[in-house]
Amino acid sequence: MLQQDNAHPNTARNARAVKAFLDQEHIQTLPWLAFSPNMCPTEHAWEMLGRHFHQG
Repeated sequence: MLQQDNAHPNTARNARAVKAFLDQEHIQTLPWLAFSPNMCPTEHAWEMLGRHFHQG
């Protein structure tokens, strides 16, 4: 089972080719809404760190 976040860099280029490959290899993907909230804790950590440095 594969999880993709539908971020533009991950889906924009060769989307059909990637989908065809996943189908061919019988790899299932979790449904994920486009522009859904980012669930990656690393991204949230970078955002918090960036805010901290911009404050002062």
